[in-house]
Amino acid sequence: MKDWALIYLRCETCGAQLTNESIRTAAGDTTEGILICDDVLCGAWYPIIRGIPRLVTENLRTELTAEFIDEHSNVLRFKGLLTDSEQRDDHLHQLKEHINKHFGFEWIEYSRFGWDDPVYNLQNAEEIFRAKSLLNNEALANKLVLDAGCGNGRYSYSAAKSGAQLFSLELGDGVDSTAENLAEFPNVQVVQGDIFHAPFADNTFDVIYSNRRVDAYGRRAKGDPKVGQQIENRWLDVSSCVWSRKPIL
Repeated sequence: MKDWALIYLRCETCGAQLTNESIRTAAGDTTEGILICDDVLCGAWYPIIRGIPRLVTENLRTELTAEFIDEHSNVLRFKGLLTDSEQRDDHLHQLKEHINKHFGFEWIEYSRFGWDDPVYNLQNAEEIFRAKSLLNNEALANKLVLDAGCGNGRYSYSAAKSGAQLFSLELGDGVDSTAENLAEFPNVQVVQGDIFHAPFADNTFDVIYSNRRVDAYGRRAKGDPKVGQQIENRWLDVSSCVWSRKPIL
């Protein structure tokens, strides 16, 4: 995890600031570590694995957490973090598990889709990104930007190349593919996180864009009235630029 990213990240459970306890570093970045909620009443913690903060509830990263605990149990025990954690009541949990599983598989299996294909390559992806988002270099350069539902990172590539300081957010395990694809950019931090409980401080970003991810939640919810309200509240509160295959604002 990049050092510059920490000040923007928040506990996805309570919204408090986080403290980074690095376990392994490389070139000044945390490759393995623990993000601990500063609110002692909350007590949440999140692993940093392969340089990616995993800021989703434990039941959306069960296998990763088990492996992390096996490897770093001494550190976790010393910090007093090996306790039974309560899971948040989330009526969208099954939906998120479904999206985590299927989008995670998609971006692991097709990690280079939109990058190397003779037709569907980075040049094509950039043309689509510019046409849909209407974001030029000037709109992105030196801005703090969120790619909300970044997939394998092909649109993040265009934003990063334009000079944005960028968070690339994705729910599923495909974030590892994203991080590999974007490894050349020191101005990009990939985060495993949930759009509905985005792990960032309020009013953080200059620009937010999204492609299809919010639409995916809406389709899969099959008319659940709470979904539309959460989407509307989330994006009306924080977005300065949102684009989607279907309008959401």
